[in-house]
Amino acid sequence: MSSSKVCVIFGAGEKIGYALARKFANNGYKVVVSRRSEIPPAELSTLGDGVTSIPCDVTKQEDVQSLVQKVENSHGPIHTVLYNAGSFIFKNWENISVEEFEFSFNVNAKGLLFVSKAVCPGMVERGEGVIGITGATASLRGRPIASAFAPAKAAQRMLAQSLARDLGPKGIHVFYTILDGQVRMNEPGYMKPEDIADNYYAIAHQNKTAWTHETDMRPYTENW
Repeated sequence: MSSSKVCVIFGAGEKIGYALARKFANNGYKVVVSRRSEIPPAELSTLGDGVTSIPCDVTKQEDVQSLVQKVENSHGPIHTVLYNAGSFIFKNWENISVEEFEFSFNVNAKGLLFVSKAVCPGMVERGEGVIGITGATASLRGRPIASAFAPAKAAQRMLAQSLARDLGPKGIHVFYTILDGQVRMNEPGYMKPEDIADNYYAIAHQNKTAWTHETDMRPYTENW
């Protein structure tokens, strides 16, 4: 893998985000991790050689544009984006506030649009790129406590489909992962971040004659 390829991870949390960073960095990518808060240097050093961090609030278009400009000025064109940002507000319709509903939508759906508008024009110009998006079972069904989460994830899934249908013929692989299960570190019966990252990496490197757009993952113990 050429070290010139740049991967940006939005929503770099300690589970999936960090596992993705390690996987791509260990395979030769220049990785930039991002979330709203600063990532402590001690944690950043565990993610792989050369992994850097830039704080970014995906609900603010100017933050996203600034991050993309900084990354491409410092590291080169962005080849791969992994959109792992999410807002996990679980309340029923009676208890959810309009502000919480809007925030969930802004993180899960509007933020993905901001990232796409900032990154995809360059990918289209170069004729290649990858956008991987972390989804959830809530994108397919709404449970009582998911009155904000499910609509936001459903909107995100539809946006991912729209992006894939437009960008695929232009050489850009957009894929959406439906994670059906809880993610925990090294606990039997739960999803392991490293295994999820392995799947992301494999999908991101599929031949364009057999691209996956949507896939679901779940632990062997999940009742579905």
